[in-house]
Amino acid sequence: MKKQIYLDHNATTPPHPKLLAALQKTHAVTGNPSSHHQVGRIAKEASENARYQVASLINASPKQLLWVSSGSQANNMIIKNVLWNHLKTKSPAHIITSSIEHPCVLEACKWVASFGISVTYIPVQKDGRVSPDAVRNAITPHTQLISVMLANNETGMIQPIAEIAKIAQEHQISCHTDAIQAAGKIPVSLPDLGVDFLTLSGHKFNGPKGIAGLYAKNLSQLTPLVHGGPQEQQKNAGTENITGIIGIGIAAQARQETLSHYITHTQTLRNTLKDSLITHFSDIYLNTATEHALPNTLNVSFLGIKAESLAIRLDLEGIAVSTGSACSTGTAHASSVLSQMGLPTEIVNSAIRFSLGTTNTLEEIHQTLTILKTIIPKLRSLS
Repeated sequence: MKKQIYLDHNATTPPHPKLLAALQKTHAVTGNPSSHHQVGRIAKEASENARYQVASLINASPKQLLWVSSGSQANNMIIKNVLWNHLKTKSPAHIITSSIEHPCVLEACKWVASFGISVTYIPVQKDGRVSPDAVRNAITPHTQLISVMLANNETGMIQPIAEIAKIAQEHQISCHTDAIQAAGKIPVSLPDLGVDFLTLSGHKFNGPKGIAGLYAKNLSQLTPLVHGGPQEQQKNAGTENITGIIGIGIAAQARQETLSHYITHTQTLRNTLKDSLITHFSDIYLNTATEHALPNTLNVSFLGIKAESLAIRLDLEGIAVSTGSACSTGTAHASSVLSQMGLPTEIVNSAIRFSLGTTNTLEEIHQTLTILKTIIPKLRSLS
């Protein structure tokens, strides 16, 4: 088996070495945090310590952070909260979101719309960013939630959330940002963003899978999806995933301590990759405006070559890349994000996402370029 070069960190990241080293100790925390005996109190203390670590990553109060099983669950809780209020009050309700959100937001919006919730999908500009003015113009007297992601998972484009949140505040509308791709990759500070809800997920910054965080400025506004117990301030019933909680705390603290290095490292790799692609290939199109994007992400189209074909050939060479969102991989549809940017079909169908991480090296980037220079001409000759 060839040595693997993993360039798909936006899909998921390998566990941090500190997390692997601590894994055995986390399994030793056997108590139920809801139990009042000593073993339970140890588990409770571990959970609260991790809550502090994750809250520190986003400059939030630990009391405003809930544990949930995934970013998708967190986003669903916030979107569906509008529906619960609608059913309770019988009053009209309206949600504003963008056309490039993660499927868990778009599908949740589609579902609540089937119950009579009105949803407006804001189109993006050619650079993949949402216009705050477009958000302002979409507001109606019934708008209850504005939900726009902080950074796009396919292009890496960072959205003007602080401006959008300010507009929401002016109209007394709740504002949510899906920060799952952003937290741990760029500085994220709740006071600076000004949002009411924020979601993040541990496995995007070298933490474990199956654990995520939901920040709520006012927890009393949030209705749980799961009832049955007092866990997480009665907002998410069920015995806590203590191993995952300890793990996300370790990863959050490690990333907070090394964030500036992470940004410099991944940005250097990304820019090296970008500059080399521009130098060696004439028929490419960059779908990521890097000056407004995550430091680790580059979406590029190799014109005339099907993205799936290139991804398969790279995989055979031991290089893992993506053709879009991990949650939509396997579908027959082209990237809806690039389509929403107004890009031609040829560009959309030939787009590859390179997303880099702490484990990548310059040598791996050079190896990838060497392999691309070999297989791209072969694929072009077949098209």
